[in-house]
This record gives sequence, structure tokens and C-alpha cells, in this order.
Amino acid sequence: MGRRANYLTLADRKASKVVRDAKYVSSMRGQAQRRLTRSARKDKELEEMRTLPDTVTPPQQLIDYGTRAIPTENEFFQRAFSDPGTLDLSDCNRWLGIPPFISMQDDTPTHSPDYRAYTSNLKNVMHGVRAGLQQSMDAKSRTLFEKGQMNRLADDAGEAIARWEKAYKLREQGLYREDEFSREYEMLEHFLQWEARGYLTLYNMAFLSE
Repeated sequence: MGRRANYLTLADRKASKVVRDAKYVSSMRGQAQRRLTRSARKDKELEEMRTLPDTVTPPQQLIDYGTRAIPTENEFFQRAFSDPGTLDLSDCNRWLGIPPFISMQDDTPTHSPDYRAYTSNLKNVMHGVRAGLQQSMDAKSRTLFEKGQMNRLADDAGEAIARWEKAYKLREQGLYREDEFSREYEMLEHFLQWEARGYLTLYNMAFLSE
């Protein structure tokens, strides 16, 4: 006589498997296996994390930019950060993108006091604008960190350092020169500072947090 089939229908087979899996999951052996699996996964993630900083360690130039002081006591900074409705920010978008910038039509001599004063005020306003944007981005990054989405943070960090390196290369190539006192040069420095700050935040979360 042939061997009797254990399962007569596909539905019976699926139902039996569900019961069997449930019993295994609740058993001491099943619980121990899950702990081992979680431990192995965590060890693998930690090992991967240990190797990442060696490949994305920020260069000293980036650290120097990222640790520059921010004029938080300046009136224009405070207004742009806390009460932007009191300022005309229509011209700010041109300075938020990756350089080279779309130059302003300004016939004022770059060495003149008026030109320098406007540039100084613009930088303080942009510091406030970027501080507000960075605050929002940091909040999103903390959410990713709390959810354990370290790969997402690492991807964001990779994109951030790529932006910084692209802008820094333009600086090295002399696209805008410090001795020309141009507004574009000052805003390139501003861009490098804030991109560096953003990257360092992501780097600390993605690669250095335990």
C-alpha cells in the first residue's frame, strides 16, 4: 500500500504550516533562534558601520568650514531665522543652489563701502535663512536616526559631501577670487560653510552615533 498523504488540500497544508510556525515561534527553541538572528544582524550592521567612517571621513578643509562661527546675535540673522516675513527674501534663492551662481546686476564698484555693506547684510540674512533650513533638515535626519534608517542617512551624507566637494573645487579653480571682493566669492564661502555644517551633522548621526 502507498503511503498516506499528510495533506489532502493546499488549504490544509497552509493551515497546518501556520499552526506549526506559531508553535515554533512560541517555543523556547524558536525564541532562542530569534535572539541569535537579531544578534547576528546587529553584529553585521555594527561591523559595516565601523568600516564606513574610514571611507567618508571629512577632510580638514570641510571641518574648518563647518566649525566657523555663525552670527546668531546679528539683527538680520535673527529676523531671517525667527521672523522672515519682515524681510524681502526674494533674492535669496539665487544663493541657495550649487555654484556657480547667477550673478546680480549691480554696477556698484566691488571695493566701495556700499557694495561691501550690502554684501555683509546679505550674508547675515542668508545665515538666518540657512539656519532655518538646516533646522528642518536636522529634524528629518533625527527621525531617520530614531527609526534606524542608517542607510538613508549615509546616502544623504554622500550627497551632501558631493555638493561640498563640487563647490570647493570651484573655489580651488579660482572661479571667484577673494581679492576681487565680489559678492559671489563671499556667497561661495557662505555656501561651503553651511554645506559643511549639514554634512557634519549627517556624518555624526550616520557613522559616529552608537
